[in-house]
Amino acid sequence: MRRILSERNFVAILFVMVCITFAFAHEDSKKMEQIYLGSTSSAAASFVHKSVEESIVAADPVVPVSPVN
Repeated sequence: MRRILSERNFVAILFVMVCITFAFAHEDSKKMEQIYLGSTSSAAASFVHKSVEESIVAADPVVPVSPVN
């Protein structure tokens, strides 16, 4: 009869548990980073968004279109 918990199965189970643990740790670290940075990151994000909009407007000049008669 085959052993249920062979060395290979044990290693596979440990690998899955480690992957799950790191996934939870990554999510928690992202939450903690958001709490730590808080309003600083939102202010920086709005500044970047505003500067990107200004660069897009500067890159696309408005070309006047005359009506066709």
